[in-house]
Amino acid sequence: MSVDEMWRLHEEIGRILSVRLTSEKRELEKRLAQLHHEEESQPNLADTQWELDRRAVSEGISKISKPTEPTETWSGRGNSRAG
Repeated sequence: MSVDEMWRLHEEIGRILSVRLTSEKRELEKRLAQLHHEEESQPNLADTQWELDRRAVSEGISKISKPTEPTETWSGRGNSRAG
């Protein structure tokens, strides 16, 4: 194969790669936009959980109970003993 033939082959390969990379980039951008849209349409579960936890503490709802004595509970606030 002559140098000119190799150079033409090199240029053709470059064009083919460029087309394929552009096509793959478009597909990835579409997928990213789709994922972004799906993320925006769903509620943020981490924020929802934080709100529930914050409400539980602010309302003094018991979070922990003693396994041997279920009536003894702790809301996560301070020390239960006066000191």
